[in-house]
Amino acid sequence: MGVSFDSVDVLKEFCNRFKVELPLLSDAGSKTIKSYGLHFQRGLPHPGTILIDQKGVVRARLFEEGYRKRHKPAELIAAAKKLQDKQKAEEKKAEEKKAEEKKAEEKKAEEKKAEEKKAEEKKAEEKKAEKKEAEKK
Repeated sequence: MGVSFDSVDVLKEFCNRFKVELPLLSDAGSKTIKSYGLHFQRGLPHPGTILIDQKGVVRARLFEEGYRKRHKPAELIAAAKKLQDKQKAEEKKAEEKKAEEKKAEEKKAEEKKAEEKKAEEKKAEEKKAEKKEAEKK
């Protein structure tokens, strides 16, 4: 998606003239532009690309030095792929951590069960010893 401070009419004419299929947002007050930290140089907009994940978190900011130079599609695809790979790695790490925590909880539960069984056996032995002692008298 593209964002511009131009009016809807100007953007519509631009898209028709240059056969732009990318959706463009008319941000007349520049609220969105400013919120993403897009800057102006010498009164001209400083074009850039911001990669945003599905949760709306900005994951990458890609800007060129001059306002005329644009990123090539291959560069944007590579950046998005890198972001996707990083996100997958983070998700995998989170899943592994969750699995480790579950395993630790299960081990703790098993240990508690073993302790309870041991305590029951000890109690049973004590009762048996008491019974034997009572039979002797």
